Amino acid sequence: MEKKAHVLLLPYPAQGHINPVLQFGKRLASKGIKATLLVTNFVSKSMQAESSSVGVETISDGYDEGGFAAAE
Repeated sequence: MEKKAHVLLLPYPAQGHINPVLQFGKRLASKGIKATLLVTNFVSKSMQAESSSVGVETISDGYDEGGFAAAE
């Protein structure tokens, strides 16, 4: 049985961090590695949906409505 690598990509949830990690995930996917981008619920609302070789999953960081502005 052949095992296939799966990489979970967890970028810092701020401007300028997510797109480079997504591009890295696409590069990994082009090499045959399964890649999943993990972003916060707040960040996912601002992302544009596009068909990609990288899967996207969301998690709650407790600031789903206000993002960094809601954090003290």
